[in-house]
Amino acid sequence: MKPVEIKIERFKTLAAKRKGGLLEPAEEEEYRRLGRELAQQKKRDANPVVALRGEPLAGCDFFDDFPELYRQEIISNGQPKPGVAGEPILPGAVHGRGQVILNDGSRLTGHVLWSPEPSVDGKVFSRRRVQVIMFRSDGGVLPGSGRRIVTEDGRTITGYLASDLDEGFVDLLPHEGAPRGVGRLILRRERLRSVDQWQAN
Repeated sequence: MKPVEIKIERFKTLAAKRKGGLLEPAEEEEYRRLGRELAQQKKRDANPVVALRGEPLAGCDFFDDFPELYRQEIISNGQPKPGVAGEPILPGAVHGRGQVILNDGSRLTGHVLWSPEPSVDGKVFSRRRVQVIMFRSDGGVLPGSGRRIVTEDGRTITGYLASDLDEGFVDLLPHEGAPRGVGRLILRRERLRSVDQWQAN
């Protein structure tokens, strides 16, 4: 790896730890130093392999102020993000255009907010009623390890974990087997026949 790529990986590691409030004072200092160095590198280096997309936010000169890192939720400033009609979206929540299938088979379509109190177009419902959520976009999240799932009706879907923070649901970036046009799937785990590790050929 190139030196700048090593710095980026170290910065990501510290950023993830910082998000959980676990940085030691020396690590916080290293995090800020790397941020300044990488911000300067971004301005100097036009190589898209090591340069992040996007432009600095107004009044910002720090590496973690770039929209790309927030979009991919590699880091968070801890502030709510704007949702539909000004509705605040807390860091870590998933939101976007999509459809929710409830346990009784009914479908809700619109702007979906997946959070402790999920909603569609601002109308809140209980997580206990959710069977499947289908988002049009993957939300820019980075893919994790591969999974093969078999649904209650026998459909096989392969893909990559978008997150594994909720034990009750499988959050998947589909590779094959998902309905056309679906960029991200969140499925109730207890309604699945199986969830196994998977690796693309």
